[in-house]
Amino acid sequence: MKKLFKFGKGKKNTSQELNASSGSLNKSLGYEVREKDLNKLHKAAWSGDVTKIHQFAKKDPNITDKLHRTALHFASTRGHSEVIEALISTWRAKTGQGDNEGKTPLLKAIECDQEACARALMEYKADVNVQDLQGETGLHYTARSGNETLARLLIDYSIDPDIQNKNGLTALHVCAEENQVGIARLLLQSDADPNIRETVDEGRTPLMLACRNNDVNLIKMLLKFKVDIGVKDKKGWTAEDHAVMQGNSSCSELLQDFKVHNHKSPSHSAGQGGSSSHKSTPVKQQAKPALGGYGIPAMDTGGTGDYSDDNTESRISEQNAGSNWSDTEAEDSIAEKHKPQASLPKLNL
Repeated sequence: MKKLFKFGKGKKNTSQELNASSGSLNKSLGYEVREKDLNKLHKAAWSGDVTKIHQFAKKDPNITDKLHRTALHFASTRGHSEVIEALISTWRAKTGQGDNEGKTPLLKAIECDQEACARALMEYKADVNVQDLQGETGLHYTARSGNETLARLLIDYSIDPDIQNKNGLTALHVCAEENQVGIARLLLQSDADPNIRETVDEGRTPLMLACRNNDVNLIKMLLKFKVDIGVKDKKGWTAEDHAVMQGNSSCSELLQDFKVHNHKSPSHSAGQGGSSSHKSTPVKQQAKPALGGYGIPAMDTGGTGDYSDDNTESRISEQNAGSNWSDTEAEDSIAEKHKPQASLPKLNL
């Protein structure tokens, strides 16, 4: 009888043995294989049989299958750190082989939350800055999974926290998308740049994404680490503009209080690649008469729908706005004031 084996994300520091009859598994994390498709070495790595590893690795410890997977890939996905030790220390298996998705054994270990395997691979000098075919590093993976242990381990092994994927997103951008404040804290403490703009989409920063997602806690975290609240995206909008457009009053008011606390005056520059200073922003529009009493920024009736208004400026502040945000009393006061509230209606732009 043909057997179908699945293996992938498991409990931390444990091996997982799943077959077709034992629950569901996200196939994007683990591998799905048939017993007949595994060669003897790969089968030994899959099952965690170190004795057979030594028996079958003699010929070629780096042999790949049709999806470019090695024995290290199978062991890393399954959580068999002892197999990894044997393959590398005795048989000099290579750690840099990517599978059909460009994922090395280290990336598979991180993706599947196999901490012991990830640690073993890093101890044997696996490249921590390696990127898969989407340009993502292990830090991008941890920013989605929320695994702070693995994120800290990668940082301890000197991973570059500012590597951008194919969409120009750093791990900090992903934290803002996924509301991962804990991982964001680790990244910022390791000198991750909070002002990098995505290179594909709209050129948004992590702060802009946090404002769009109404993530007050992450915004507070970013403000502690000298984030520039005056950076503009490709449309000339700042983080505060994004908060206003989404109706996230808690976020926009938090940024306004931050400017007052730091005695910041309105910026008169277009920021990093932003559009003309003559363009009215959602923040400026918010000051106009509201529609229907809901506090929605009024639109220019004679405009083109892009908030254009001659001789107006964005209200958001200049570079390096976070220098004094660590004041405890001020932070606690503002935190109490800005507990998440019901969001205002969003503007569809």
